Amino acid sequence: MTTWWVQAQPESAAVVRHELADALRADGVPGRIVDDAVLVASELVGNAIRHARALPAGRVAVAWERRPDGITICVTDGGGRQSPTVRVAGQHDAHGRGMSIVAALTDSWGVTRGTGTVTVWAHLPERQPVPA
Repeated sequence: MTTWWVQAQPESAAVVRHELADALRADGVPGRIVDDAVLVASELVGNAIRHARALPAGRVAVAWERRPDGITICVTDGGGRQSPTVRVAGQHDAHGRGMSIVAALTDSWGVTRGTGTVTVWAHLPERQPVPA
């Protein structure tokens, strides 16, 4: 599993997007899966920064692992008031779609609680392209 430590600030989502895209492409992951993985990671990092406490030194941990069945992305923070959940955002809501996006792009996601930490993970299957 590859882990990056990023500062708990909005700019870190862009850093994670670029680093993850580069790493997955270098590992031979198809472009569409890279795009989905980058979006999922960005949503998870954004939620951690917006809704949770940072880990020591003001950081969050972002980890990913590629296995034969797909890619798992994990974001660990210091936890927040509420557990992440999929909710239905109204058409005029400016926020609230992050976990719906994660759920739509992954085959599973969940929350793991540790001592003083919360990890939100999501698994993206590496689907074979449908023949044209």
